[in-house]
Amino acid sequence: MKNDLAKHQNEKEKMLAQIAHEIRNPLGGIELLAGLTKEDLQKSGMNTEYIEKIICEIGSLKKLITSFLEYGKPIPANPEFCNVEAITDEVLAGLADQMKIKNITVEKKLSRRTIYFDKRHLKQILMNIIANSIESMNKSGKINIESHTDKNKWKILISDDGPGIPPENISSVFEPFFTTKKNGTGLGLAVCKKLCSENKAQIIVENRMNGGALFTISGVIENGRID
Repeated sequence: MKNDLAKHQNEKEKMLAQIAHEIRNPLGGIELLAGLTKEDLQKSGMNTEYIEKIICEIGSLKKLITSFLEYGKPIPANPEFCNVEAITDEVLAGLADQMKIKNITVEKKLSRRTIYFDKRHLKQILMNIIANSIESMNKSGKINIESHTDKNKWKILISDDGPGIPPENISSVFEPFFTTKKNGTGLGLAVCKKLCSENKAQIIVENRMNGGALFTISGVIENGRID
């Protein structure tokens, strides 16, 4: 039954990816014609407000389609023993400007230094989760990143002191296209779950009692490595 469900899911993703591809091609033509129309209106001194809104909506739709095509691609893992702190620091460096604007601080407690995971996948997962935390918080927020060993498992925990996730949405946040953001694609956390699955890991989210969200990524320790 599990294999049948996985096969059905793969077939559905391939079909939707094909539909998205077929939509993207004519959309490019529509965008081109809209741009030419805007130029003609500007030359005639006419108002371009409506055509600019059309071009903006086309851009949003193209972004959504591109995100889905990326999500629908196979993402096979190439796991290796990678340094959690080094990858975390790369992610934080990439998000430094956003954190500076909101005066967000980060506290790290990384006692589990090494996990068996695809480096690119881990970086993308951490980037998506931490970026979401930054976006959810007001100024002067705080993000905590921890890693430790729990029996035969490693765990990475990312928490923030933002508003948390509405209880009615918490079971849906990893579903493709689910989003409460005005310009969100609803694929960021879905990609996180997919990448975790490719690396034989799990990801869950819950609300903290004192406010904010807590994401936990976990996997089985390979080869008994304890560092």
